[in-house]
Amino acid sequence: MLLVAGCKGKDKQVENDPKAVVTAFFQRMSEKDVDGAAKLATKESKGTLDIIKKAVDAAEKMGLKDSIGKDDPSDDFKNMVIGEAKINVGNATVSVSNKAKDDGIKEFPLKK
Repeated sequence: MLLVAGCKGKDKQVENDPKAVVTAFFQRMSEKDVDGAAKLATKESKGTLDIIKKAVDAAEKMGLKDSIGKDDPSDDFKNMVIGEAKINVGNATVSVSNKAKDDGIKEFPLKK
């Protein structure tokens, strides 16, 4: 899954700070606040976030919210380690890894 966050959005707390954007994005996803995370994402990521939002809403409507337990996908977002930002003109990347998984460091792309 590829999501691209934006450094300038509707959230003034993280505006123009790529590391703060990624941190806030993962925090909101860990809380299943897909709408809040979407405020930090680009228009290109909207489709993916819409699918995630529908899945979260469906699970809640079906009463699965509390029965997911240890397999809750939002737990992955709680275990993210956010690295430093590398900023280029109009773009940035922030290194991220998941401390609960051994899947290496990924570069999370951002657009201004």
